[in-house]
Amino acid sequence: MIEKKTSLIIERLLAFKEFSPLITISDTILQSSWPLIFQFLKKAKYKNIISIHIKTEISIVDQTISDHSISLFYIENKKIKKKDIITIIDNIQEICSKYESCQKFVILIDSINVYNISLNISEIITSILSLHISKTLIQIYHSSINLPKSYPTYIPSPLELLSYISTTIISVHSLSHELATRNAKDKALTTPIEDDSFIEGTIVPLDSNDESKIVISIEHRRKSGRGTLLSITDVEEFKKTNYIIRDEINENLNANFTLTLTDKQKKQKEKLILPYFKSQTINQKSSIYYSPDPEDDIDEEDPDSDLLL
Repeated sequence: MIEKKTSLIIERLLAFKEFSPLITISDTILQSSWPLIFQFLKKAKYKNIISIHIKTEISIVDQTISDHSISLFYIENKKIKKKDIITIIDNIQEICSKYESCQKFVILIDSINVYNISLNISEIITSILSLHISKTLIQIYHSSINLPKSYPTYIPSPLELLSYISTTIISVHSLSHELATRNAKDKALTTPIEDDSFIEGTIVPLDSNDESKIVISIEHRRKSGRGTLLSITDVEEFKKTNYIIRDEINENLNANFTLTLTDKQKKQKEKLILPYFKSQTINQKSSIYYSPDPEDDIDEEDPDSDLLL
């Protein structure tokens, strides 16, 4: 009997087998989303899907495989006006008119942040999605960029708004950082990312913006409403990979004792039954149960004698 494995949703999205008209990808200064974007464009070309790149910044996509590009370079604090959006839509329609009506398109906005100033994020998205073409809109939101001071406090943040209207929400993280954080928490240590942040002059920690290995967190909304939750700890590659924590942390403490637990001590800790567990029954009064160890010197007849009174 052949075991059928359910493919991950990201694999179906990259292959454009899973329909998702609006994909929002959130990245940070610690990990860029370009490795994932490159895979989307690469798979689109393999599937004969035409890619249209709306450029708002100088990016790596200029040197990759997008079929068409629409420039929208902007000056800082410049408001995107209605005519700018109309120009973008006209350019998209002009490109699409060169192909048959059954042609599929993927439209990429490399930074949706430029629309934060003019508060028309939903307007540009609605204008593109209302086009009568078969398309997938992918937009990148740089969450490390602060909102302008003029942004109203009474409306949702752009990322929160995008999470409401997107059919797929993806956030990217550095695999090295995730592994380092997990191993540091297991050993009750501060993470190497936190240690690096305390060093004067540090802009980003080590192993940031890794192009070869990234971790993604994805939420995909199907019409059926059914969902599947898969944690990174369930992935075999993540279980088998170990991250080496720097040994100099203990040396800097100048302590004559160990702050970490061995594997044997961790297992004993998990098996330990705390005293109050045995008193939490419905038909019993709450009382603390104490089970003495063999080395304890307890005299039940005269407990005060153990206190040397």
